Amino acid sequence: MTKEELKNKFEVLYNHMAVSGDTKQMKLFGNVMKDMMAWYIDNKPEAAEMFMETLCAAEWEQYLTKSEALGIIEGMKPPAAWEYDTWHNAMEKLGLESERKGVYNSFALWVVMNATHSDNGKLIAELMGKEMNAADPDYIKAVYRFAVNMLSDEDGKYCVRTYFLEY
Repeated sequence: MTKEELKNKFEVLYNHMAVSGDTKQMKLFGNVMKDMMAWYIDNKPEAAEMFMETLCAAEWEQYLTKSEALGIIEGMKPPAAWEYDTWHNAMEKLGLESERKGVYNSFALWVVMNATHSDNGKLIAELMGKEMNAADPDYIKAVYRFAVNMLSDEDGKYCVRTYFLEY
């Protein structure tokens, strides 16, 4: 089969399995994926790591890989307020949770806080009766609460992956 035929055949089989709800078919696909992952780990560990990071999204409601987050941050206009390490240190210093297991990971929160600062920072600062200042601990806490509220959206309408990655 050609590469295109292989891609098409895989797509058909995958879609059949995904909508069937049949655990036998899911296990069959899972076992094939285990074999494929073992091959990638042995032969293409960088690709295996990329796949593994992406699959980790299944354990979280809101999740971004490090590379996805960096790509989003690099494309932000205006530029992001906080680099990851600076942001993470601020979270620790302020006693703020940078990750809530199963709900959001640190890369998702980092991106959403930067986006919140960019899109709503002036309003947040105004409501606080302050100037917009990404180094102000009170401002950071307010942006954090806003971002966590978005990531913990009870009706499930907000999705960081859909919003920033369009899928």
